[in-house]
Amino acid sequence: WENSGVAPCYKDFIPAIRLISGNREEIMPVHDVNLKSWLPGDIVLDDAVFVPLDLPAGTYDVQIGLVDRLKFKPRINLAIEGKVDGGWYQMGKIKITEQKD
Repeated sequence: WENSGVAPCYKDFIPAIRLISGNREEIMPVHDVNLKSWLPGDIVLDDAVFVPLDLPAGTYDVQIGLVDRLKFKPRINLAIEGKVDGGWYQMGKIKITEQKD
């Protein structure tokens, strides 16, 4: 992530990743991030993302957004292409497969 604006975010929003396929949606927020401290310039967020164990196998759209902490709804327009419904940004796709024992 890079804050390419002119100021930090003044609201208490957090980055989130959304996996969506058909009517299945899984939002994975990153709670331990303080966007208010992100000044213009390069900021790197390097964190693990854990896919829920009960997520069915299939191909999912991978989307990102800066969301509120209560409802996990995107609240910030990003300076990138790929905006889709609800303010999320399409990053690509991922295929989830069943783990064989």
